[in-house]
Amino acid sequence: MSKSRFSIIINDYVFAILIIIFSYQINYYFGFIGINSGDSFQTFDTGNRILNGDLPFREYWSVDGGPGIDVMQALFFKILGVKWSSYVIHASILNSIFAFSVYLFARLNNLSKNKSLFFGILSGLIMYPAAGTPQVDHHAIIIGTISLIFFILVLVKKKFKFIIILPTIFLFCFFIKQVPTAYYIIVIALISLIYYFFLRENKIIINLLLGTLLSLIFLFLILKISNISFITIYKQYIALILSNFNSRIVNQSDGRFLENIFKIKYAILLLIPFIFLTLINNL
Repeated sequence: MSKSRFSIIINDYVFAILIIIFSYQINYYFGFIGINSGDSFQTFDTGNRILNGDLPFREYWSVDGGPGIDVMQALFFKILGVKWSSYVIHASILNSIFAFSVYLFARLNNLSKNKSLFFGILSGLIMYPAAGTPQVDHHAIIIGTISLIFFILVLVKKKFKFIIILPTIFLFCFFIKQVPTAYYIIVIALISLIYYFFLRENKIIINLLLGTLLSLIFLFLILKISNISFITIYKQYIALILSNFNSRIVNQSDGRFLENIFKIKYAILLLIPFIFLTLINNL
């Protein structure tokens, strides 16, 4: 291996470590500054309930936020103890994973090290530090965006067999937050249909359908073991959200739509054009 090639690899490792440490520390700092009375304690309480043996949908209701993030928080409490630092560490690790994924995606698509470092640091700044503590919206956006990046890389590399794992990931993501997970599913479904009808590539659809079947089998096995009925999940987690849909449409028609899209957490959606610009750079 030439010296220049060795230096490039070392620089990539150094930059990746810098992004991970920075993204972790910046969120850990803000996680101890201020709280939101409505959101900051929700996952803390439900994570502790799961740790103590309560099950979602059966012992407590899950409506706007699903039990996926609660299970994750229970694991952090189990390992690190039930304390605020365990709570903030959870969000900080997710922030680091997200920032590193953006950096890795950029490097895999031949973006320069400096530009990749810039986008990685920027991702760590605008994702979780706005909240500091685990939030269902942030978790869903992180997992959804990473899955979309993975899907695009699979298409570029033509490694279609790996698509089979995506439905299980999105099922888990759906049980963190219904929206925006549904948006990611729609985007991937539309891209898959374009590949099927215009490029005659049926392996994508086949693997998605097979993965969906396996994920649903896995879901119903968990429900059977946990003695939770699907009807209960539908009533709590889907029907109530659908019943509130009309009121949200009214709010948007009254001009409140702009209030929602200007929320800081939606700034992360600016990464979507970054993904496509990075791909164009690789062509």
